[in-house]
Amino acid sequence: MNIETEKHNLIHVLILKILSPEHPKSVDSVLLRRCLADFGYPLSEKALKSYLAYLHERGCIRMDEKKDYGIIMATITAKGLDILDGRITEPGIKLD
Repeated sequence: MNIETEKHNLIHVLILKILSPEHPKSVDSVLLRRCLADFGYPLSEKALKSYLAYLHERGCIRMDEKKDYGIIMATITAKGLDILDGRITEPGIKLD
């Protein structure tokens, strides 16, 4: 994998790890961005939406957009938890 691919993969895994302890509750996109910045991966809102859309399309998270507030709420799914626990694998999401 090249450096950009590794970075994208790491951010996907970090998002799942941030959401995991909150399951079954949702986490808002503002908090997700702050957590990712704390890990050294500051993202624009647009970039975060792209990462969340990818994870949503893979079935790893659920997304609920609060259009009145401009906030996306994300919740890890059972599949996302299984990926983190190593019970299943998902193309495009590689655990270390």
